[in-house]
Amino acid sequence: MLPKSKKFLTTKELMAFVVIFIIFLLAAFPRNTLYTMIKNDNSETAVKYLQNILKFYPSSKLEYILAEKYINLGEFKKAEQLLKKQKDSYQKFYYEYLIAKRKYFNKKSGISEIKKFLYTLFEYAKKDKQFEYIYKEAKSFNLLDLEFETLKHLHYTDELINVALALKKYKTALRYLESEVNKKFNENYFIKMEEVLLYLKENTLANLYARQFYKKIKTKKGFDTLLRVGLLTKNTKLIRFSVDRSENKELKLQAYINLKRYKDAVKILKNTDNYYLLAEVYLWNKEYDKALEYFIKDGVKKNIKIVIPLAMYLKKESLLLNIFEDKVKRGNLKYIKELTYTYINNAQFERGIKFYKKLYQRTKKDLFLVELFKIYYALGDDEKVLKLADEFRRIPLDVAFYVSNIYISDMNYKKAYEVMKKIKSDTYQYYSRMYYLSDKLNLIQDKIKWLKHMNEIKKEPQTIYELYLSYLNENNIKKAYDVLEKNYMYSNALLFEYLKYTYKNKNYKAILSLNIKNKPEFYYEFLVKVYNDLHKYEKLDKLYQRLIYKYPKFRNDYFWFLLDRKDKRIANYLNQIKDENILLGAYLLLNKKYEAMKLLKKQLKKQNNINLLIQYYYLTNDEKIKFMLFRRIDKLITRNKKILKNQTYRDFYFYNLLHYGSYYKIKKILNYLKSHNLNYKKYYALYLDYMRAYEKLRRFER
Repeated sequence: MLPKSKKFLTTKELMAFVVIFIIFLLAAFPRNTLYTMIKNDNSETAVKYLQNILKFYPSSKLEYILAEKYINLGEFKKAEQLLKKQKDSYQKFYYEYLIAKRKYFNKKSGISEIKKFLYTLFEYAKKDKQFEYIYKEAKSFNLLDLEFETLKHLHYTDELINVALALKKYKTALRYLESEVNKKFNENYFIKMEEVLLYLKENTLANLYARQFYKKIKTKKGFDTLLRVGLLTKNTKLIRFSVDRSENKELKLQAYINLKRYKDAVKILKNTDNYYLLAEVYLWNKEYDKALEYFIKDGVKKNIKIVIPLAMYLKKESLLLNIFEDKVKRGNLKYIKELTYTYINNAQFERGIKFYKKLYQRTKKDLFLVELFKIYYALGDDEKVLKLADEFRRIPLDVAFYVSNIYISDMNYKKAYEVMKKIKSDTYQYYSRMYYLSDKLNLIQDKIKWLKHMNEIKKEPQTIYELYLSYLNENNIKKAYDVLEKNYMYSNALLFEYLKYTYKNKNYKAILSLNIKNKPEFYYEFLVKVYNDLHKYEKLDKLYQRLIYKYPKFRNDYFWFLLDRKDKRIANYLNQIKDENILLGAYLLLNKKYEAMKLLKKQLKKQNNINLLIQYYYLTNDEKIKFMLFRRIDKLITRNKKILKNQTYRDFYFYNLLHYGSYYKIKKILNYLKSHNLNYKKYYALYLDYMRAYEKLRRFER
């Protein structure tokens, strides 16, 4: 047997050799130099070398370099495994982002991964250089949100404003723009700021800034902005300042029109094909001939509504007739009435008759005969009108109306009625004419018949009301009431009549059960009466409490109600009472004598009212004041003795006259009462009783 061969190197020897080799390398290449050389070498040898070094010399810096080598070589899984070991940091997520970016360009992942890692990188960024890198990357991928957030850290104002505008963060952009403009005026920022303000419809603020800085504007774009602000905010000063400095023809045109510089507006418009606006400018400048010319150039057909009135104003009869005749000839019968009107208004009767006769002979259409009727009617040629009526194959309703109009103009209502009866029509217009004629002829039954037909077609409140009145005039109360009962909801006038009738007939149930929306104010007046008649005072009280806030008119009614009921809750409404008579009654009910007397004094200054004087007399205990009050009452009655016809005033006056008056005055009043049959005996007896008592008193005093 051959002897076993010896190994060339043992395991221990091999390991010792590697360690010696590494020590040699470390000695030969200092630490930083080694990093630099390895970092710049992307070969597989460098990768192997790094792997071996890391086994004996662990270093996160070398691991990141190795991860970068893996990424450059496309070995993303190895790089990801290596990065998982690292602590969360900007550097770690930087390399993870590089992997995501390489995958994106290799079409192995989407933009969402890029976005995710860039946002993570942003969270760990602290230095300007890092934010700068993230900003550039976000910009390259058009990640505007991230650009915006990054720019906040970098303080790149111009880019920040542009990105904010791109993101439609107008308020944020505005904040930066305002800050920059106010800090140191910059025209570009000013223009952008004004555009943002106008977009946000902050026109007042835009106007304020424009007024503040308009003198600093130098560029044409700036003048355009000023002009736009001026137009939108209707700032005439800004418009005048910028209009001739701007080169935006569209804005200048608006400005000239705004300033009523129509001649300048014309200069701009004459170099355009906008004939319509040019015509309008001429119209505003009251150059009606030019306006008409350019409206026609723009197209008669589309401007027909303005061409016709202008032609009529300028009395362009020939133009009008040519337009209308051409339209009608081509079958556009929409303008046939205007054509007839123009013939008649301009006394072109013969031309009209000739035109319509020719069309009728060619087409045999009755509608041309209708227009001929109108012309003959305008001429007052009744014979030709009546003769022409025979040519109709079927007399139209319009013709019948015209023929009846001839008779109506002669007040021959009977003949007009006969003509209209020959026509059979179910139109509201026809029934209305028949009603009118039957009313003129006082044909009550026919009138009712036509009104009923009108009412079936259209529920017109006036027609229903007329039908109601017709039955009423016939003394047919039942049918009149039926009309109201079925139709009261169509108008307030009908509702009022219905309520009036039902209340008069004490049909309280109908009023109480009335079911209509938006009940008018007068409904509640009837409801108040019903509750009052039925003595439902609690319900009436509750109703009043609702009404006084919705309809102030009911306040005084409610206050009188409380006074009549001697309800001291009126104290709650003292501040709301405007009527001094009610207020006086409330003070008296609440025994507020001081306030009552104060109010009476105030009222007596305004008017010398006997009723107020008497009330004041009863309230005061001062005999001097009572005497003065009586003297005022005496003067009133002396001037107007008719006051004595009121028994209350008469009793008061005579009783106090016995106390304050002279014998002569008493005799004079007694004579007046006797001559006017005002219960003379009663007052003479009072006088005698007073005199007897007076004599007794005198004897007693002696």
